[in-house]
Amino acid sequence: MPSSLASVWGFGGCSNLETIIWEKAPEGAIIGSEAFANTGIKEIVIPEGVAIIGNEAFAWNDNLTKVTLSNTVNCMNGEVFENCTNLQEVTWSNSLYYMPDETFVNCENLTVVNNTDNIRSITYSALTGTQITSDQLPDNVHCFGADEFASRNMSCRYC
Repeated sequence: MPSSLASVWGFGGCSNLETIIWEKAPEGAIIGSEAFANTGIKEIVIPEGVAIIGNEAFAWNDNLTKVTLSNTVNCMNGEVFENCTNLQEVTWSNSLYYMPDETFVNCENLTVVNNTDNIRSITYSALTGTQITSDQLPDNVHCFGADEFASRNMSCRYC
C-alpha cells in the first residue's frame, strides 16, 4: 500500500488476501472497522504512522499467527482480533495504555503478548478464551474489567 494512504477500509471478506505490505503510513493514519476482517492474512505489521485501529479490524482471521503494532498506535477500539483462533504472538504498542473490550476474545492459541509494560488497564473480556495468564502481565496493570483475571482480585468500575 502506498505510504500516502491515510485510511484503510473495505478489504474485509477478501479471503484470498494473504499479505499486506504497508511500510509507512502518514501520521494519524486509520485502519477502519472490519478493514481486514475475515481475510487470509497470516502476519501483520502495523506501520509507523497508524494511530487508530477500528472495531473488528482484523477479526475472524483464522490464518493470522503474529501481529506487531507500531508505537504510533495510540487508540484501538474493541474486538480488533476477535476469533483469530491461530493467533499466537502479539507485540503491543508503547503508546497504547489499555487493552480494549474483547481485543483477543477466543484467540485460543494466543500465548504471548510482548511489550506490555505500559498497559494500565485491561477491559472487559480482552483476553477471555486465550492462554494468557495474569502472571504474564506487568504488575502495573491496575484495572481489570468484569471477569478478567478474577483470581488476581483486582477490578475497577471505569475501565
